[in-house]
Amino acid sequence: MVSKVNSEMHVNQLIKKLVVLKDCFSILDQPLNYL
Repeated sequence: MVSKVNSEMHVNQLIKKLVVLKDCFSILDQPLNYL
């Protein structure tokens, strides 16, 4: 039970990191949109 919760938290943290990375790459790919 505890390990299940820990694994879910870990997955959520990974997803957040991936979302941040995706945002960064989208900004790099389309810099004109953010000027």
